[in-house]
Amino acid sequence: MNVQGFVQTQEQNPYLDAKAIANKAASGKILEARAVKTPKFNGIFLTVKIGSRKFAYPLSFDRFDIGAVVAQTGSAETDDWIGETIKFVCKKGESKKGKKVVFVNVLNPKAKKGKK
Repeated sequence: MNVQGFVQTQEQNPYLDAKAIANKAASGKILEARAVKTPKFNGIFLTVKIGSRKFAYPLSFDRFDIGAVVAQTGSAETDDWIGETIKFVCKKGESKKGKKVVFVNVLNPKAKKGKK
């Protein structure tokens, strides 16, 4: 798969980070979803629109975010995701080096707080 054209497209859009969604939560409309496989990344890159700005958001096959998108959109087909609105949340945590950081994740509607 040649991803050169896609890489150039993603360079135009900044990555979605906690500052972009005011360290809380936000809803974004999916404009594009493309599979990307490189030596460093294997997953799907989303282009999402939050407010009037576009952002790039990587969904790795090694993480739970793809399952959260499927749960929110009701479809496992990336073509069906286009035009759907998904929710992002910020979570506080620590990096591997022990620094405090804020992670941006796709909200998983199946995860319930306080219930076992």
